[in-house]
Amino acid sequence: MKKLIAVAFLTGINIGYAQLKDGLSVSSSLLSKNDRTGINRSGFSFQKTFPVNEKGNAILVGANYTLSAFDFEEGRQSFSTSTLERFHTATLKAGYLKIFNPKWSLMAVAEPGISSNLDGAVKFRDFSLTAYVVATMSNKDHTSFFSFGMAYDMQLGFPVGVVSYHRIVNEKWSYHLGVPSFYLNYNISKRSAIQPFAKLDWTLANISKPVLPDQEKKKNRLSHLAVIGGLGYHYRIGKSFSLFAEGGYSIFNELQIQNYKIDDNTLYDFDMKNSLYINAGIRYTLD
Repeated sequence: MKKLIAVAFLTGINIGYAQLKDGLSVSSSLLSKNDRTGINRSGFSFQKTFPVNEKGNAILVGANYTLSAFDFEEGRQSFSTSTLERFHTATLKAGYLKIFNPKWSLMAVAEPGISSNLDGAVKFRDFSLTAYVVATMSNKDHTSFFSFGMAYDMQLGFPVGVVSYHRIVNEKWSYHLGVPSFYLNYNISKRSAIQPFAKLDWTLANISKPVLPDQEKKKNRLSHLAVIGGLGYHYRIGKSFSLFAEGGYSIFNELQIQNYKIDDNTLYDFDMKNSLYINAGIRYTLD
């Protein structure tokens, strides 16, 4: 069951209606230490769409960067964790959106990048590549969006299906179902909204130099996967800026050193406990 969640999550691309908005966002999140390991993630994401014709076909470009910082409990592990404290994930996005008619569209995207602790010279395993093709079907009023397709992640090594559904019920209510997030949105006013949510939070990155005593010549990676439930608040400032804050608690929290096998790949489990989650940031929307 854990592997199925991880596969769906790690290849659960941000697809669908809600993810096509152009803009720049900066955020920072924290999973509290709770006598095990604290995790802080800070980064930014950017996307811009360039229409190429009157039908709405467009080229998509973007970039993402995340710094994942791990605060390990001293003395708990029998090996040094000093090189596992900071992991960098940076990707570029290039894609194409094809509009067939008012109901159907197709999006193809490639995201090459790097995901590693960058301890020493850059190696092939430090690089990452995610590619996906997603079709979206909407209703006549463009209040319902069903997206489905296939995704491939180089670190996982095999393709999987992806699916999401977004529905605008009325001016006050909307919801989104899918991976990596589910949320229910309620607009308190024209400027503010609350969002109960459940989402997956993760890191999958290469370890440049193995740290386990019996793995000196092996290829290892760090894998963190958390399932988080909570409540978010969004507030719009003016026409383009918005602030957001989230608070919640993890209901599943796993941190492991793994090899690159598909099955039975756990080399060391950090025995994480569930903990409090906080996330905050700012977003600038491009018209």
